[in-house]
Amino acid sequence: MNVVDRVVFDAMGLFAGCLPRFDLFVRAWIADDIGLKGDLAMAVVWWAWFRREEDVRRRRATVLAAVIATAAAVVLGRALGHLLPFRMRPYSDPTLGLHWPAGGSIAALRVWSSFPSDHAMVWAAIAVGIGAVSLRAGLFLGFVGFFTVCLPRVYVGLHFATDVLAGWIIGMLMGWLLTRPRIRDRLAAPFLRWEAANPGLFYAAAFMATLHLAAMFWNIRQLAGRLLHAS
Repeated sequence: MNVVDRVVFDAMGLFAGCLPRFDLFVRAWIADDIGLKGDLAMAVVWWAWFRREEDVRRRRATVLAAVIATAAAVVLGRALGHLLPFRMRPYSDPTLGLHWPAGGSIAALRVWSSFPSDHAMVWAAIAVGIGAVSLRAGLFLGFVGFFTVCLPRVYVGLHFATDVLAGWIIGMLMGWLLTRPRIRDRLAAPFLRWEAANPGLFYAAAFMATLHLAAMFWNIRQLAGRLLHAS
């Protein structure tokens, strides 16, 4: 274990398991939350889309690029988890000698590599992307993502601190890169044409996309995993 992870876990070891009610709250917040925090992020996305501003096309192009960057972060996070050397999740490693609030309720994740944190990638990507539209909204999403999504996942033993740090850096780079003017405009152009030509179909599809993105495509990923193992 590297120095950063050791320092974080040593600090957690001072109180992990000492506050049962707090542990239960964090565990429920992570394991049983079906998308509340993701719903909040998508609400900010829709606020940014309909925000009153003179340059509507530029703003909506940026929002589209931010959403695409976030969806790409989900895919890239899972791809890196499969391509990079497998890293056991902390709560699955008995040698650490820590009590984890995660318990056994997230046993399905034992076969998913801990590095990097795809949650960190997703929240960093959407925060930076929306930050290109509204700095305050971007900072708000960054705060929510880091302190109510990423840090709790370290606390319950789903990730090492370096998993979150690496995922956050990758997500920030993705959000920044895809919202650069040239890339942003090319990515958004077909969607903006679609919205202008057939708004009903566009908004129906956009609603479904943000609905699944709020849950990080969890149902789709579960189905894909079952089909992969079945084959």
